[in-house]
Amino acid sequence: MKRQKDERKLRLADFDRRLNSAQESAPDSIFTYPQHEWTSISVHPTADEEDVLHRLGMKPEECLKADYYWKANGDVYFLEVKSIGLVSNRIPGLYARWNLRSEPSMLYLLAAVPDAQITRTTVEQTMEHFSACDLKGPRFSKETVASGSYTPICAICAFTDLENIIKLEVHRALMAAIQGIQVKAQLFQVDSRYEAIEAK
Repeated sequence: MKRQKDERKLRLADFDRRLNSAQESAPDSIFTYPQHEWTSISVHPTADEEDVLHRLGMKPEECLKADYYWKANGDVYFLEVKSIGLVSNRIPGLYARWNLRSEPSMLYLLAAVPDAQITRTTVEQTMEHFSACDLKGPRFSKETVASGSYTPICAICAFTDLENIIKLEVHRALMAAIQGIQVKAQLFQVDSRYEAIEAK
């Protein structure tokens, strides 16, 4: 528990450093949400940020993804919002994974959406969806969420239909089964090695 608190403090301190830097170099990358007490720092612009796109020489149709450092609920998350065209192996929905290689570790959140272009409205809706899923709850804990690949969290009802919700649940079940098989295979390998050593 103490380690978790220490890592959270490090994430908050890192966010403050990024915020101070953005205030000097790219103030238009900072967004606040007073009604939620959220703050985010964008890494990529959205399709409706006309001034930023003009300055960067980009077109709205190039905005297929948007990444943010998102401070919410007393912690910091890395949020990725991607058009489903960039993640064709997934169905529209919310996904999560822990990045344990970063220092401090951080929860990465991914929303795969059917939008052709990512806009601020889509990003804000995504934040609302993730917040409603209780980011502090066990569903997003390191014990529940995989550290390597993204774990399906839930379908986004505003973006998808019942068929896709069923597909997502099937996908979650398959991923859980695969992880179980991998663990059993590793245990079998350990047992086999142990038996081989004993035989010698």
